[in-house]
Amino acid sequence: MKTSGCSAFGLIYPSRKDTEETKRQVAVWTYFWLTMDSKYARKSDVADLRKAIETNEKSLSEVKGELRHLPTSKEVADLRLLMTEMKGKTDVLNTNIGSLNHQVKLLIEKEVNKE
Repeated sequence: MKTSGCSAFGLIYPSRKDTEETKRQVAVWTYFWLTMDSKYARKSDVADLRKAIETNEKSLSEVKGELRHLPTSKEVADLRLLMTEMKGKTDVLNTNIGSLNHQVKLLIEKEVNKE
């Protein structure tokens, strides 16, 4: 029975605690493990893999950069609370303005009836 040279080794996965370099090495090993069939990977395959990893790392860095500008869940919760408070204050102001509007109408009507 013929087995590949890497049959003694299994597929490995990176941990969340691994460094970027370790994750890169795991990706390269995984690629080798998946593509080896009693042969070694070609230099062009490795170069393509490195290029793909670099492209993904660049995209990931851009996403991380955008995420830094987003509010945290606590900040969103605080904003919701403040907006609720503002709505309550606006409702009170609307009630007061309605009352003032009614009083102004009564004063105008009184002045018009004087004449």
